[in-house]
Amino acid sequence: MELSQVDNKTKLEATLQEEAAIRQDNKDRELERLADAAERTEFSLSNGDMSKHSETLRDTAPVLEGMKGEEITKEEIDMLSDACTQLKGQKKLLTLEKEELEDLKDDVQEYSEDLKEIKKELSKTGQEKAVQESKASQRLSKRVNRMIGRIGKIITELEQDKVVLDGQMDRPSTPPIG
Repeated sequence: MELSQVDNKTKLEATLQEEAAIRQDNKDRELERLADAAERTEFSLSNGDMSKHSETLRDTAPVLEGMKGEEITKEEIDMLSDACTQLKGQKKLLTLEKEELEDLKDDVQEYSEDLKEIKKELSKTGQEKAVQESKASQRLSKRVNRMIGRIGKIITELEQDKVVLDGQMDRPSTPPIG
């Protein structure tokens, strides 16, 4: 067992030495390649291509000075931070309102199903005329359903406005030219 461990250690050392030699060889080749490229560049520059290379290296873009008057101040950053905080709060409120609306819809649906079930049971016994939904209950149901519909429309409009505003915020603004 010790003999095989010694052999494995020897093999490992030999492999590591080979890898180091390969890495060194690759470095040498890379240095030679870079030296050849540098010689070719010097040769082409010395053959009169100097004017051609100076043309390609010339920066023709206008020099832009820093945007004067466009700097963001600490107060503006604070205002933006406050606005973001308010938007987060409003988003949470909108989410809560949507959840409450869904709960209300579920309650109305459950009430309607219970009412139908009661009427069905009473019709089996022939007493459906004995118990009827009151006028006030019918009016209240209609009013609640209308309110749910209006609130749903408002929430949909708010979500559409949010999508539009998010789209405007995502578009990169073009910096002023000058």
